[in-house]
Amino acid sequence: MKLSREEVLGGVLELLSETFQQTHGHYLDKNTDLLHSLADLNAQEASTAIPGGSSIIAHVYHLLFYLEAIQGFMDKSRTEKVDWPATWQVQQLDEAGWQQLKERLQEGYQQTASFIKNLPLNDVDEFSGALDLVTHSSYHLGAIRQILLFSKSQS
Repeated sequence: MKLSREEVLGGVLELLSETFQQTHGHYLDKNTDLLHSLADLNAQEASTAIPGGSSIIAHVYHLLFYLEAIQGFMDKSRTEKVDWPATWQVQQLDEAGWQQLKERLQEGYQQTASFIKNLPLNDVDEFSGALDLVTHSSYHLGAIRQILLFSKSQS
């Protein structure tokens, strides 16, 4: 059976929405999605890096940049090379900056979901890009959840 464009993109969107706001139940436990995991963290908690690693703020900042960049590559509006190491430089924020970053992430997710929903899906690069958005976001969710577990074990 051949899948339609809507079925393929619908599956991608379900996984992306579960990663960000757990609207489905494919792979995450209850209340472990990205937006829920970040909701009650204060700036100090989110600014604390694990030994040899990055802070939650760095992961969120990088992920937000990634969401914007990959869309630009997919719709051909972004052609310049990205300085990926620079996307990890923001490690700490004050409370106002952290709240703003969380809001920007939610907006970035919503824009990404809308972008994928309207993706023509004309070639393998578009499909690969959509899958990249899911897998990359899921990776950062996992990394953030591990930082949270480590931080709790140190308290």
